[in-house]
Amino acid sequence: TDHFEKSLESLEELVRELEAGDKSLEESLELFEKGVVLAKDLSKRLEDAKTKVEALAKDGDTLVKKPFTPTP
Repeated sequence: TDHFEKSLESLEELVRELEAGDKSLEESLELFEKGVVLAKDLSKRLEDAKTKVEALAKDGDTLVKKPFTPTP
């Protein structure tokens, strides 16, 4: 979770830098590329968490912990 929050903060900072509009095209592209990588990582982590929650909640009213294997 700590890694997720740090990645999210980094992505938010990249967005702020891009929105400032004071970077060259090359710098902006670099920031954008870093942002895409961070966004993909965050999206994967969220999907993994969703899968874990669904696995826990699958058995109706009773939460049953099931083995979780993240998708590659």
